[in-house]
Amino acid sequence: MTVTGVLFDPWARAASRSLPRPVDVYRRAVAYKANPRPREYMVSLFESTVRAGRLVEADSNGGLSAALAHAERVVLIYPDAIGVGFGRVERRAIAQMPSGVGLWALNGRRRLFELTPRTLRRLRLRRLLEVTMLPEVVATVLLAAVSLPLAAVDLLRGRR
Repeated sequence: MTVTGVLFDPWARAASRSLPRPVDVYRRAVAYKANPRPREYMVSLFESTVRAGRLVEADSNGGLSAALAHAERVVLIYPDAIGVGFGRVERRAIAQMPSGVGLWALNGRRRLFELTPRTLRRLRLRRLLEVTMLPEVVATVLLAAVSLPLAAVDLLRGRR
């Protein structure tokens, strides 16, 4: 079986500038939460998991069709747990893979799983929550909404 592993580093842009812009600071915060593994770790993980596989590099604008043409299984190598930043690579891989080829993911937590349409939908939801930091925002707003009235009650009762 011919297995092709696809390497991609979505975190390289956030660390590339010496003078960070606010967008880069935000990307670094998302990267910190995602806890991506280093490239060397992911390469050795792929080599130990898939013995006869070959690695190809996916860049932000190049095609994968030549590399995926003869693959019987494609493994996307996520440096983090859910593949934040891999949406475009997934869409390109699905579009350029021959029919009948299985699409799998190997993440930084050593989990190998098939990327079915259902799994991809769930990953997209998790990525949305991770990137927007929506759970953190909701928790902060709720905490402030509960804390302010409690603080006011304490001040009215004479407690400081």
